[in-house]
Amino acid sequence: MINRILRRCTRKPLTCLAVILFVAVLTVILCFLNRSQEEEMQHLKDTYESTPVEFAVTWLDGTRLNDSAPASGHMADILPGLFLGNGRYKSAFSNLVTDLQIRMSIWCRPNDQKEPAEDGILYDPILIDKLVGITSSDAAFDQPTEFGDLIEWFDGYDESILLTDDFVCIVPCDYNGPMDEIKLTMSLGKEFSCTFKVVGQYAKKNNDNEYNPYVQYRYDVYCPYLTMEYIYLRVNWPNEVQRLTGKLANNDDLEKFREAAAEWFAAPNPEGEPTPWENPFGYESYPLAMDIDDSQLDGLMREMEKSMTINRIASTLVFILSTGAGFLTGFLVIRSRKREIALMRTLGNSNGSVCLEFGLEQLLCVVLGVILGGSYALWKPIGQLSLFAGVYMAGLCLALLIFVRSNLLSTMKEDE
Repeated sequence: MINRILRRCTRKPLTCLAVILFVAVLTVILCFLNRSQEEEMQHLKDTYESTPVEFAVTWLDGTRLNDSAPASGHMADILPGLFLGNGRYKSAFSNLVTDLQIRMSIWCRPNDQKEPAEDGILYDPILIDKLVGITSSDAAFDQPTEFGDLIEWFDGYDESILLTDDFVCIVPCDYNGPMDEIKLTMSLGKEFSCTFKVVGQYAKKNNDNEYNPYVQYRYDVYCPYLTMEYIYLRVNWPNEVQRLTGKLANNDDLEKFREAAAEWFAAPNPEGEPTPWENPFGYESYPLAMDIDDSQLDGLMREMEKSMTINRIASTLVFILSTGAGFLTGFLVIRSRKREIALMRTLGNSNGSVCLEFGLEQLLCVVLGVILGGSYALWKPIGQLSLFAGVYMAGLCLALLIFVRSNLLSTMKEDE
């Protein structure tokens, strides 16, 4: 049987070659369509993962915490620990957030700073009057700045030091005091003095010699936020959180983050209306709100759904057309050779053997075409290629069944 199949293929090489090339071309089309869809989906996935979902602790009306309106009281005492994971009360926040920006400050004075004269003029050009605890350089101000680029870290130090509880600090570049360490006295609540190692300095001008508007007239000293928490504890003063913002670490955790936020914060509303809150702290309503900005992600999700729908429709149409063409081609190939089928039947071949021989012959062509196209297109997608080959063979088998069951005389007359 195999020899007869091979002889028929060699007798009609153009027909076999046409089938092989037809199958190969459709295989390449299906493979590249699938690859295009995979690349687009990967691009959408990467964009989804990189799209920031930012959050900020605010007042009930959506106004962010700031130096003039910080969060204070018991809520401010427990608030940072909820996100840093080092507080008395546990929450899911610490495992869900990144790029956490927390800020607290306290009035202070250097122990060796000159006092102003009677006329109020400072003869010492640098007056340090505030110590600011931050978790990152981005937390230094309420508005985006170039502050991180303006810091010159001393050898062995970088921004990661701001996540520790070390007594280190960053001073203005034109600070004219000692540059190895500075001793500050806090003037809020109980007086408390401590010594900070100077690990960096910040400039007020960028590389273009332009003033950064947020640091031009400020002479603050910056230290790690956790160090500031300790100082607040020593001066026996309630925490005053002036900023708490961050980003979601994994966008897939958005709903989980919303659930965690609902346990501690209200949703912002323009009127600032209070929302009842069941809690063990004595609050009748939520004192603070959580603003979750997922507008970019929401827009991207709509685009993803739209793109996926279009891709599914296009893929389905192309596959239907391809498999339909395969079905029709298989049918026409057998129809063009119905005389051979009739002759085989007159020679005593059973219908089953006729179907088997022609089926194996066409299956060989289909397999060669799939191998040729699949090797060129890196064999994607195997499932669709197998289905395409199956549909092609279904069309061929249908044609075979029609012709082997037809009347031999009528078949011969039609062929004549």
